[in-house]
Amino acid sequence: MPAAPDEITVDEIDRRSQNALEVPLLRFLGASLVDRDDGCWSIGLTPGPNALNAVEVLHGGVMAIVLDVAAYLAVVGHLSSEEEAVTIAFSASYIAGAGRDEQLRARGSLMRRTRGLAFASAELRNDSQLLASANVTKAIRTSPATAPRR
Repeated sequence: MPAAPDEITVDEIDRRSQNALEVPLLRFLGASLVDRDDGCWSIGLTPGPNALNAVEVLHGGVMAIVLDVAAYLAVVGHLSSEEEAVTIAFSASYIAGAGRDEQLRARGSLMRRTRGLAFASAELRNDSQLLASANVTKAIRTSPATAPRR
């Protein structure tokens, strides 16, 4: 059955998710989409030299961007085809570090969606522990591609 005109399709969720990982910074860091569960992608990251700080552990800024994008991936399936979500608030807790070449996964979850806001959380983990978590608020906006022209 075809989706209603304003419903987002699985193909569109996948396209938007892939686009979110195509920004140059995330490509530079080596982030990728992995483990699609319940309609939501996770982010995989194996820290290389570009993601490490001066003491050879994963940089907190890298953790933050991965958590923010993981939160977006949790929200995108709850948008209409005319909507987009942008971060307006971000709060992270850094719990443990990660070293070079560890296999990491970031996964977001939607906590609540209103007409104009989405509240999401995200976690970054290695195989054995939680490394960082974040609460992210996204403003829901009309996508520039579908906005009426003036």
